[in-house]
Amino acid sequence: MYRCPKLVDVPVVVELPSVMYKMAPFSLKSHDSSPAQLVQTSKGCPAASALEARQEAVLKRLQNLKDQLDHLQSTRTTTATAAATTAAAAAATAGGLGAAACSSPLKTPSSPIQDLVIAASPASPPLSLLVLRRLLGQSGLPVHCSSRLHSSVPQVRPELQAAFTESPLEERSKHSVAFSLQWSDVPSPSLMINPLRQTRIAGEANILRYVTRLLPSTSPYNFEATGTFTSIAETDSLLDTLEGSLVWGGAKERAAVMREIGKRLSRSAFLCGGQCGVVDLLAWSLVRQRGGAVDQAIGNWLARVDALAGIDLTKITTTTTTATKQQQKSKPQPPAQTTTTTTKEGGEKKISPQNEKTYLGRKDLEKYLKELGVAFQIKEHQAVMTVEALMGEVEGLPGIITKNLFLRDKKKTLYILSTRHDTEIDLKTLAKKINAKDLRFADGTTLYDTLGVRQGCVTPLALINDPGHTVKVLLETPLMELATGHIYFHPLSNDASLGLKPAGLQRFLEATGHAPPTLVQL
Repeated sequence: MYRCPKLVDVPVVVELPSVMYKMAPFSLKSHDSSPAQLVQTSKGCPAASALEARQEAVLKRLQNLKDQLDHLQSTRTTTATAAATTAAAAAATAGGLGAAACSSPLKTPSSPIQDLVIAASPASPPLSLLVLRRLLGQSGLPVHCSSRLHSSVPQVRPELQAAFTESPLEERSKHSVAFSLQWSDVPSPSLMINPLRQTRIAGEANILRYVTRLLPSTSPYNFEATGTFTSIAETDSLLDTLEGSLVWGGAKERAAVMREIGKRLSRSAFLCGGQCGVVDLLAWSLVRQRGGAVDQAIGNWLARVDALAGIDLTKITTTTTTATKQQQKSKPQPPAQTTTTTTKEGGEKKISPQNEKTYLGRKDLEKYLKELGVAFQIKEHQAVMTVEALMGEVEGLPGIITKNLFLRDKKKTLYILSTRHDTEIDLKTLAKKINAKDLRFADGTTLYDTLGVRQGCVTPLALINDPGHTVKVLLETPLMELATGHIYFHPLSNDASLGLKPAGLQRFLEATGHAPPTLVQL
């Protein structure tokens, strides 16, 4: 802040070296050398000359890369502009899918293909993809469709496989989007978006959200781009409600949603107005998967969306519905519950269910799973009472080791909660999520009287001993999204762990009458 007199005269123009390596090495510096002599001396240093040459080569390569990037950017902009004009002209003449005006660039030889690998069960095929395939194609994004069988599925009906396979199957590189459908034994469809990290998008509703973003920003099916905040929120809510009720809900919830669908269709041609949208695609797919009788308004709406798919769904949906009904009819029943007691003379006396309530054990459970056709694997270990002790016995098992709690609320409603072993559980937060009051641990007597297992052996597999369906099932969401490995539970005893796939667990819960489970995010 104070002005000081100059102590050294500095020249007005100071010439600095443009490259740091032109400075003289300190080892060559002498007290009687001038700056000019030092620079001249550094030019004769081989190490400095080599570093200077390397730097010049790196700078030249960086400049070359920058020139290439600028050229590609200008080419991409020109191509996108020309493609937008072509796509808009194509959309103006295209028919059958509503006012899907297009501004998306067409496929060029240099543009990468968008891979969508989807795992789905033949029992619940994601039919909405059939409509999305046509939408993407009409918007200037040709779609390559193929399907294959996973080892968990022995066969797929030819009609169903043909519907999800492009015919004839053209060269893949000529397309912009590739649907690769893998028929697997999974509880719900899932889309792989990162194979390296095994990142998946679960559920048909979420797959629809992801794929519709590939459509032009002017398409009515790309609701996040064309809608208002209110309409986007309404669409998201309807998508979640439809999937939650029609896929995971009980008979009452499904009936309520079907009544709401009929009420909306009595007022307009489609669920959100006079134009087909993403909500219609999901509802149509789920209703077609499950079949059953519908009223005239819903029947007319289904026919309108059928036309958008451009394929005869009669054989697909009829066969799917028939197979599902046959599967339900052939569902094995839990074996009869009997037990024995030892008399004073040392003999055994059988006790019938009418005399005393009895419970099934581990051998009965394993036999029941085999009759259901559910694959499982067993890990024997020492009897454990805590999760910490269990982790020391099952170290290295691929999959999820679970923690299971038996709970009750103020109304004496009973719950069994299954989470990952390391999940922190706050009962107050959980109670709010499931609309329960005063959620707490149930006592050991209630546990045994209801499920036939002791403390330390809590497991959802004990629901085989709950024919009256008095216990509600709560599952942490990641359990049903497991991509590889098994989910491990105690098989009614704490000296072993039994591993199931998510689809196997779902099949068991359906067979015992405890499906669908309530999925909670903790």
